[in-house]
Amino acid sequence: MNINYQATSREAWRSFLPDSAKLDRLIMKSLEDLGEVTCQSIEGYIDRDHQAVSGNLRHLVEKNLVEDSGQRGKTRSGRSAILWRIVNPTDQFSLDL
Repeated sequence: MNINYQATSREAWRSFLPDSAKLDRLIMKSLEDLGEVTCQSIEGYIDRDHQAVSGNLRHLVEKNLVEDSGQRGKTRSGRSAILWRIVNPTDQFSLDL
């Protein structure tokens, strides 16, 4: 599949890379500090919005750094939510995730 991205889309993506790497580090640090938690808990802990955290959490899962713990927690609204955890909590994480 070949997708033709607009130049402005590529530029926006490139400009977000430094912020994305910082957000990855914040998410990993929150999981180290808090243990198994919901995305909503991470959002509150690092004071970032849902779209940013959930998007970066997804690619940390794809990089096999974070996984679904198999457990569920509750959101503030009482809904069931995945409890996320670090795949290998004893590993040292690179600053350029």
